[in-house]
Amino acid sequence: MSKKISTKQKGDSFELLVFEKLKSLIESQNIPGVSRYNDIFLHKQYPSKTSPNVMLNPDITIEVYGTAEKKTWSNLLVFECKNHNRKIENSIYREFVGNLSDYPRSGVRGVIVSSVGFTQQVITLAGSDNIALVVVSKECDWGTIIWRQINNIEQKQFKHRVIIGETSTNYPIVCLRNQFITIYDLLQDCGLPMSKALYVPYMTDEEICEKVNEILQITSHLATESFLNRCLSSIATEYKLSFTEMQEDCLGKCDFKNQIITINSNLSQHRQNFTIAHELGHILLHSRIIESLYSIEERESDKSTIISKSIHERMEYQANVFASYLLMPDIPFLIEVNKLFKEYRITTGRLYHDNQLCNKRDCLMIVGALSTLFNVSQEAVIIRMKRAKLYVEGDSCNLIKDKMHAYL
Repeated sequence: MSKKISTKQKGDSFELLVFEKLKSLIESQNIPGVSRYNDIFLHKQYPSKTSPNVMLNPDITIEVYGTAEKKTWSNLLVFECKNHNRKIENSIYREFVGNLSDYPRSGVRGVIVSSVGFTQQVITLAGSDNIALVVVSKECDWGTIIWRQINNIEQKQFKHRVIIGETSTNYPIVCLRNQFITIYDLLQDCGLPMSKALYVPYMTDEEICEKVNEILQITSHLATESFLNRCLSSIATEYKLSFTEMQEDCLGKCDFKNQIITINSNLSQHRQNFTIAHELGHILLHSRIIESLYSIEERESDKSTIISKSIHERMEYQANVFASYLLMPDIPFLIEVNKLFKEYRITTGRLYHDNQLCNKRDCLMIVGALSTLFNVSQEAVIIRMKRAKLYVEGDSCNLIKDKMHAYL
C-alpha cells in the first residue's frame, strides 16, 4: 500500500522545487543595471514591523544589496509557494499582501507561485497591487522563454487560461501588471543578474549605418542582380528565402538553425521588402550572438534561451534601423529628397507635418514619391526622414499614414 504524502510534505517539496529553480537561474555576474550582490534564502525569518517580537516566515526570499558587504538589503523579493489542488483564492491572496506591508523596510516585492492557477478576482487584484503571479509545475523548464508581446488572440487566451488554472503548460507563465513576462524580466526588475541571459550590445544608428554602407560597397559590383538578391548574397549566402501564408500579426521570421527566412506572403510588396531587410538585420547583427537561439519572429522567440523585454526590444529596434538604411541608403535617399524638395519648391530644408493644408500636401506628395522610388511603405519613409531630421511633426498631428485616407 502506497504511503500518502502529507500536505506539509507536499508544500515543502514544492517550495524546494521553486527554490532550486530560482537558485539555478541567479548567477553573480557584472551585468549593467543589475547588482552582483544578492542572496536567496529558504524559510528565512524577518521581524515584524508592527510587532518586533513576532517573526514573519516567508517561503523564499531574495535579498539584493547595494554593496559587497551585504549588510542591508535594498530590495527584497518575497515568494509565497502554494501547491494546492485548487486555484489561489482571495483569502490566501489578501493574507500574503497584508504580510508584505509588515516587513521592516521598504523595497519589498511580492510573488505568489501556484502549481494550479488563480481565480479571476485574484488576477485583477494582483494587477492593481503590482503582485506577480506565477504558474509552475514539476515539469516546467524555467529556462523557457515566454512571449513578451502577445498580439495573437489565441496565444493571449491560452496564457490567460493557464493563469486561471483551466489548462496546463510545460513552461512557466508569469503575469505582472496584467502582462505576461519572462522569469528573467521579473527578477531583473528587482536588480538581479541572471544566468543564461542573452545580452545584445547597444549600437548607435550611425554604427548600424556604417555596417550597411560596408554591405553596399561589397555588393556594388553585382549591378545586374536585384537589390535584395545582392544583399542576400552578401549577408545570408547560405539562407533560403521562402514566402508562405502566416497569421496576420506575424510579418516574417528567421530560422537560424535551418537557415531559412520566411516572409508572410499576404503582405504588400512594400511590407515584404522591409520585412526581408529586417530579418537580414537580425542575421548580420545578432546571429553570432545568438548561438542557442534558432528563431526570431515578430511575436515569438525561441524557447531555449532567456531574453528580457528590453533586450528583445533592442534587437527589434536595431533590425528596423538596419532595414531602413539598407532600403534607403544615405546618398541615393538624400539625392532623391533634394530633387523632390526642388520640384515642389520646399525651401525650409525639411518637411513640416502640421495642420496647415500646404504642409499636409507637401508631406503627402514627398512621402508618396519616396515610397514609390524605394519600394517601401510610407510609414518606413517617414521614420527614415525623421532619423535624418528631414521630417518635423507637430504635437497635435499623427503620422501622415493616419491622415492619408482624408486625401485619397
